[in-house]
Amino acid sequence: MRSLDSTSPFRQAFKDDRDNYYTAHGKYVALRIPPSEGNQSLRGRIRAGQLDQRVVRKAEGRALEAVRAYDRGTATLTAALKALREYERIFDLKGRDRTEEYRSVLEVCPWQKCPCAICRRWGVEVAIFRGTERNKRRGFHNLWVFNQTMKEQIAGMDEIRETEMEMIGEPV
Repeated sequence: MRSLDSTSPFRQAFKDDRDNYYTAHGKYVALRIPPSEGNQSLRGRIRAGQLDQRVVRKAEGRALEAVRAYDRGTATLTAALKALREYERIFDLKGRDRTEEYRSVLEVCPWQKCPCAICRRWGVEVAIFRGTERNKRRGFHNLWVFNQTMKEQIAGMDEIRETEMEMIGEPV
């Protein structure tokens, strides 16, 4: 190996459409719950009379609370997915339905098993695609996972090299 792109894991946390949250076993989409405050697209649609600000804020609040309650074990997966979908219908002008992608990440709750300091400190908040600070935290989580994976790969290569050296009678 001659080079390595170490910025991709960080950038994917907030630039990629799908692979935002890394684990040792794969990547997941982050749960999109954009803030209604300061969101230019939503703000413009509210001003134009296309959306009711109270409806938008309630849907946003329900999505956040449903995901947090599911993480605590006080709400069902169905309730969390329903609230996420309700808010997605409001903010996503492309008409996407990420329900199955959200189901995949919520069924696993990888932040609950992740030993990195960010996941231990922030929990499910790391998996919510929302504001700059939390998206950067997810980026640093991704870099931590990437680093761990690289360490494991290097250790595995060292073991193979040592075995090969022993097989040909060279000192290790």
